[in-house]
Amino acid sequence: MRTLSPGLKALTTQDELAEVQAVGSKRQIVTLRRTFNQSDFKGGYIKFWRVVAPTTHRNYESDLSIEGLREWGII
Repeated sequence: MRTLSPGLKALTTQDELAEVQAVGSKRQIVTLRRTFNQSDFKGGYIKFWRVVAPTTHRNYESDLSIEGLREWGII
């Protein structure tokens, strides 16, 4: 479980504290491979990357956008 400094903990909401504790402190090196673009229907596109290592990662072989990578704490 991660511990926060007293000052940071005082500025953190209960929901944010729960999120920090859910993430945990174990870090893995994650290898990504660029896979494809998907239209955003506004004339642009969204880039996706595949999690290719380690094989024990919960998102192994998943294609994730930048938002997904951030949401899962990979970047």
